[in-house]
Amino acid sequence: MLPDSVLDGTPEEHYINILKSADPDVVRKIVFEYFNRLAACELLIEEKGLEEELKCYPYDKTKEVEERSRDYVIESMANIVASHER
Repeated sequence: MLPDSVLDGTPEEHYINILKSADPDVVRKIVFEYFNRLAACELLIEEKGLEEELKCYPYDKTKEVEERSRDYVIESMANIVASHER
């Protein structure tokens, strides 16, 4: 059974705690994978000519973006933890 403290807080708060205690090399690898993915997305947006649409997109105010961001936090956290278990 999991301790109650595991369920307290947000995924973002747990992520920060994991980052503090994780192997810096693992964290660096996972974070740079996300930077590369972000860069690829931005290049795709530029290639499709959608820069202006992105500037107008309320990315900080939509439920879908908030949920996707939380999914990325959880996925990244899982990748860091899984890397430590190998």
